[in-house]
Amino acid sequence: MSNNNNNNNNTDYTFMKTGFSITGDERRQLTEEHLRNIEAMILVFTSHAIETSFLYVDHSTRNGVTCGDINLALKYEVFKFIDRPNIQEQINITSQILEEEEEEVEEEEEVEEEEVEEFVKNNCTCDICAEINSIDNKWEEWNPEEPFLEKLKERIDDIPI
Repeated sequence: MSNNNNNNNNTDYTFMKTGFSITGDERRQLTEEHLRNIEAMILVFTSHAIETSFLYVDHSTRNGVTCGDINLALKYEVFKFIDRPNIQEQINITSQILEEEEEEVEEEEEVEEEEVEEFVKNNCTCDICAEINSIDNKWEEWNPEEPFLEKLKERIDDIPI
């Protein structure tokens, strides 16, 4: 073997491909089903957060849901979502609905909005409200170890109160 061939072989590292690119040039392709399941999970997650935010406001003296209520409810869902009963079934049903509705486009109705009172934490002592307030009080010190939860925390922190 000549020295010239050795030099060429020393710079050809294509045999070491792992399927993951350090530079981000190559991306793994998600199937339509994967994307639909991710979308379904996000919809179910936010749906629960919206329900929680309405409950939180119902237990207060305010007249409507604010960004602050949504913020607290999202924080609550970060810790409660996976433990909810039938969560996988809810995600599967939502995914099926998304698949069926891909071709249908609904027009949104405009709704008149009334003035909503400014956000203030409620003083309710029921189990759910107490836990929501407790999670909010500990939120700043919480340092998630998983990258997904870390990103989720960053996005929730971006919500103006």
